[in-house]
Amino acid sequence: MSKDGELARRCQRLNMAITHVTETLGALLLSIIVVINGIAVFYRYALTSPIGWSEETLRYAIVWAVYLVGGATIVRGEQMAINLLATIDRPWLRQTATYFSVLVTVALAAVILYFGVPLVIGNLKQFSPTMQIPMAIPYAAVTVGYLIVAVQSVLLVLSTGGQPPGDSSNRL
Repeated sequence: MSKDGELARRCQRLNMAITHVTETLGALLLSIIVVINGIAVFYRYALTSPIGWSEETLRYAIVWAVYLVGGATIVRGEQMAINLLATIDRPWLRQTATYFSVLVTVALAAVILYFGVPLVIGNLKQFSPTMQIPMAIPYAAVTVGYLIVAVQSVLLVLSTGGQPPGDSSNRL
């Protein structure tokens, strides 16, 4: 196997491992969201005694779940996209558009990281109103999510040789 083929295979395996971990965490968070929401509804309407921490927990869990699985949607080609160049019969143009798309994604992630990390660190001493957890925890979801998206986008391009994620030959 060539060096390029070996690199592509390793990138694909790493990308699928990251996808598996993030999707598992997202599914776990979704399960927790359903259970807590059910408990909250029961307490509010059956016992007429709402629990205060449920809304805050649900809000933060939903944000974390969404940002954790963002990279997986890109790997699976399930992200929302406008694929105007996918119909063009010039592979070099589609590949160039894919590289440009990944470059823009990584640049956006770099901006989010540049501004997000200080924001997360700055909110270590600010606490949520009900649960009294550091606000850095919910704010970190955006930063971590964009880091995952950037890493998975680069790994996808390295593993597919620049084939657009929406191509049927690229579905994982």
